[in-house]
Amino acid sequence: MTAPLVLLVDDEPSIRRAFTRALQRFGFEVLGVPDAESALIVLGETRVDAVVMDLNLASTRGDALALAAIRRWPYLRGRIVMMSGDVSAGREWPEEISECPLLGKPFPIEALAERLRALIDQQAPAVRRHEQA
Repeated sequence: MTAPLVLLVDDEPSIRRAFTRALQRFGFEVLGVPDAESALIVLGETRVDAVVMDLNLASTRGDALALAAIRRWPYLRGRIVMMSGDVSAGREWPEEISECPLLGKPFPIEALAERLRALIDQQAPAVRRHEQA
């Protein structure tokens, strides 16, 4: 079985590298990108199993990126995890992203891995990347 593919969006290179290495140890394949523009390019070219994004990106807000991604690729609904140092942020989100988990930094990497596993396990098998034609 193919490792689940996670898109990681964070504008801090050291955090992106650390999360990438950690998630790989938990059995995920990770594509790390620094900004919304890169994320949208990847999503347009690659079907991912889940997305992890910082809520406070330098160029845009993660919630705006999540909303744009879900509206363009509806299969992403329920597959995005937000992370932020401010967990009170974003509770007035539109319906499409209101179900996105928000992990408060710092958090144990195990918590993120467990959340990702739960999201991926809830997916209908027919839409998983490794089962696409």
